[in-house]
Amino acid sequence: MVRHIFIWSVKDSHDGDAVFADLESLADKVPGLVNWTIGKHEGQDPHASTGTWQYGLTCDFETWDDLAAYQDHPEHNAIVDRVMASYLDWAVVDYVL
Repeated sequence: MVRHIFIWSVKDSHDGDAVFADLESLADKVPGLVNWTIGKHEGQDPHASTGTWQYGLTCDFETWDDLAAYQDHPEHNAIVDRVMASYLDWAVVDYVL
């Protein structure tokens, strides 16, 4: 199993909730997902990256090929094209469970 973690923050001049909703819609559009979670950062602990990352997405795939298919999927690419200008910053981590 391969886990894909994507965390991001949105520029002040953009609607973070709209970006979140756009990304959230991928769960129903892209085949091959085993698990999918997405959420807005709520932690206040001093070690919780408060002020750095506003949102997080975690999804699991059976194989690296399934992850590649997700990343190349037309729905994923269309959403990335729509929201890319909104990102202040982002980070991705992919690893085997």
